[in-house]
Amino acid sequence: MIPLIMLNSCANIVAPSGGEKDVNAPKTQDITVIEKSTHIIMEFKFDEYIKLNQWEKNFYISPPIKNIIKKEINGKSLLLTIKDSLNSNLTYYFSLNYCVKDNNEGNVLDKLDYLYSFSKKKDSLSLRGKLVDAFSLNSEKNSWVMLFNDNTNDSLLFKQNPNYVAKTDENGFFFFPNLKDKSYKVIAINDI
Repeated sequence: MIPLIMLNSCANIVAPSGGEKDVNAPKTQDITVIEKSTHIIMEFKFDEYIKLNQWEKNFYISPPIKNIIKKEINGKSLLLTIKDSLNSNLTYYFSLNYCVKDNNEGNVLDKLDYLYSFSKKKDSLSLRGKLVDAFSLNSEKNSWVMLFNDNTNDSLLFKQNPNYVAKTDENGFFFFPNLKDKSYKVIAINDI
């Protein structure tokens, strides 16, 4: 015979809710750089578990480098391994804007960038602006703004890599935070 358990119904029983919905993007807690003889490892630590968000569309380094960066999520950390030989005389700008989101709710971190230099003295001249369509005056979002040394021949501008790159945000604004004190030619292109 199987025992039967009878329960009195109670209207006051409340199941746990799990708390309020997470509406905040992950926050950076620490950034560590380890310089090895053949590569550099950057670790970005966050306050919650993360995953990548449209990495190929959003991530870039300025000045551009040749090799692809290896990326790895390890719980609450993002590890970047750079096997390219970085120029010790340059300051590199790592733009991770919109590249990271939290694991559960998908809240995207819209602003995350990092300046890296081998020397303690970083290139710190900056240039910021807004890219607009010349005819409509509408903002150009997700377009590339490129800087070339001023002495670059105009016929070579699209045949060689730029010295610096930046991507416009949703409102057409771009920012170069790591420039050397030189004159540059500026070019902008979009996906078209």
